[in-house]
Amino acid sequence: MVSLSSIAQFGAAQGLMLALSILTIRYGNRRANFVLAAFVLVESIRLYVLSLIYAPGPHSHSLIYSLLHLSYAIGPLLYFYVRLLVGPNYRLSWRSLLHFIPIVLGFLLFLPGGPISDAAGVQNTGFDDMPVAKLRASTFGTIPVFISLFVYSLMALQHLQQHSVRIRQEFSDLAEINLRWLQGLVCFCLVSAAVSGVSEFLRGFLLWDMGPRVAVSMLMTVLLLYGIGLFGLRQPVIFDQGTRQQLRQRLERLSSRTPELAGQVPEAMEDLVDETESQRILDAASAMVGKTDDDKLEEKYQKTGLDEAHVERLWQNLCALMHSDKPYLQPGLKLAELAALTGTRSNYLSQVINSCAQQNFFEYINQHRVEASCQLLLEQTDESIADIALLVGFGSLSVFNTNFKKIVGKTPTQYRQQGL
Repeated sequence: MVSLSSIAQFGAAQGLMLALSILTIRYGNRRANFVLAAFVLVESIRLYVLSLIYAPGPHSHSLIYSLLHLSYAIGPLLYFYVRLLVGPNYRLSWRSLLHFIPIVLGFLLFLPGGPISDAAGVQNTGFDDMPVAKLRASTFGTIPVFISLFVYSLMALQHLQQHSVRIRQEFSDLAEINLRWLQGLVCFCLVSAAVSGVSEFLRGFLLWDMGPRVAVSMLMTVLLLYGIGLFGLRQPVIFDQGTRQQLRQRLERLSSRTPELAGQVPEAMEDLVDETESQRILDAASAMVGKTDDDKLEEKYQKTGLDEAHVERLWQNLCALMHSDKPYLQPGLKLAELAALTGTRSNYLSQVINSCAQQNFFEYINQHRVEASCQLLLEQTDESIADIALLVGFGSLSVFNTNFKKIVGKTPTQYRQQGL
């Protein structure tokens, strides 16, 4: 029969290979991938140490058990992964290391002969023969871990909610970037932290033997490693289009005014992987030539907002473009792409859509797509509803059905049947 310790060791080995695989990825959001790899690695180390603790036979204090204090990093790493994935301009700094101070404190507090652990290192074979003092001391070291994970999970959920609002301002197709898998992961960590914290309190202070709780925790951790690895590896760069395009445009302008950096600019523009290097060159060029006219204009409008005449002119240009070129038929259309076609900036166009159409970008584009599909549903009866959804720019039939029913009040099938 496979023991709990063997399952934990197998999960730890798989997690280690997964972390190494994530580190070798050369595409996507590499900073987020690095934090994801660290998260998986910490969970793998935790599983391995737990496999030693719950292996058959007596156990005494060992320095390898001190690696369990790395569990204090799980919450911060989850939080930083979310921030890097949803925040195009978010960067880690040396101050970020302050979030990991509890690891050092936990290690020092639980050293043999320290303020909590006995220097003799009494051997125990399980819950039943563990002294009450030692049991409660171990509880002091584990409950803060769950409190930390609970708090960081709440903060991560807050940023995910803000992300959900933001992507509707910049994207017309949310299928691959809605991060529902990550919301599920964070919610799982939130619930797990709450349940584990309460059960640890009952175990340590009321001396209740929670039985298979640890077994369930180990199995869920193994599944968690596979889940985050699977979906995290498939997650595309969310805000890549707009930020990279703006970097390239500004690098082109600055390169003509900065001969010293002319040799570095083409290489930075071609590098679609390392955005940080491109940003470094951009910052250096900006410092040498000062702010461009576009930068000054952007600062002006950020402070004062667009005037009514400018808003009206942009709105008329947008309406004319939507009528003549029908850019909404392009699958996955982004705000930055529509702004380039309109001849303005993304933030200006977003403000115009919000104020004039009383909609965000996602609602505005899909409104046009649904309106175009209404005509096709009645005229091209030989085309399937799925084909029409693709013709008008929707990425999937399910998304088309959801938006169509929300706007028209009935399903595409009902609309076609009633119109014929």
